[in-house]
Amino acid sequence: MGSSDSVSCMFEVAQRGAVVVTKTESGEPPAEPFAFEVRADASLEERGLVLATGQSDADGTVAFACMDDVDPAVCLDETSLDPAGAHFPAGAYQLCEISVLPGWFNDLDGFLPAETDGSTFCADIALDPGSLLMVVVDNTPPPGGFAHPPEFWRNWSSCGAKGDETPVLDETLAMFHGGGAPVGDVFIDGCPEAVELLGGNALDGASRSGDIAYSLAAALLAAQLNEQAGALTCALFDVAVEDASGLLSDIGFDGLGPFLEAGDNPGTATAAALETTLDLYNSNQLCERPDEEAAPDLLVPFLIWPAILIAGRIGRHRTIHGLCRQGEVTA
Repeated sequence: MGSSDSVSCMFEVAQRGAVVVTKTESGEPPAEPFAFEVRADASLEERGLVLATGQSDADGTVAFACMDDVDPAVCLDETSLDPAGAHFPAGAYQLCEISVLPGWFNDLDGFLPAETDGSTFCADIALDPGSLLMVVVDNTPPPGGFAHPPEFWRNWSSCGAKGDETPVLDETLAMFHGGGAPVGDVFIDGCPEAVELLGGNALDGASRSGDIAYSLAAALLAAQLNEQAGALTCALFDVAVEDASGLLSDIGFDGLGPFLEAGDNPGTATAAALETTLDLYNSNQLCERPDEEAAPDLLVPFLIWPAILIAGRIGRHRTIHGLCRQGEVTA
């Protein structure tokens, strides 16, 4: 190429978008920090890839920073732009609040992603090229908030599988009258016993995976812990807890021997229906908040509940608090 030759180049610059969360607690700046993530491909079936994390400051603002091991092509920390922090190519993502404790409620319209213990709530978001998506998320302290499944209580304990979480299980057990919760004929007041029972095991650690009495005991203990922590309850919950407690007492459940193993045991069907009901409660699909569509009236004998529960899950509908795009607000 000669010195007089000219060269023309074309560059295509893809504008990135950003998301900023304003976190409130009952409409006011939060007293404690709340943690969020931006994920890709999270769904009911997938945990998704965590691209960026952020924590609310004293004013409730959450600015995101990319994870160290994430490809800059999918998340890039920009320091020269407003807002500074994580920017993403245009596309679909999920905004997730993590470590939501039992009894708390948030108005993030979304779902529980797979492979979590019930403390993570995600909502689908979309970023346009060069856009700034502003989301307001309000949390309400107990009572009247979310219930969590047995896996949460096992993990968030002083002796659980993770071992590095806040000991919510221990603290909640201590809140009961007498320092523990009755499950059949056994009184659960210690972390090791509670973790075994929440895992469907006998108190001595023996596996009882084929015994529906232990599955029911795990669901019942989790439900009682959720109620004590301030989770929303309802008449269906009250009836299920009373009947489950009565059934386990009737069979002399002590957390050790076999009770309702597979076979022709007449109590198996009732125990299975009660477990299903309590599982629905522990996953926030049984009781409706006062500002939501009322649940169907299912106050019927437990022996005919399985057919109703199989016919369709009781949905929980939540409403987004606010989404803004460059000043445009939609309710």
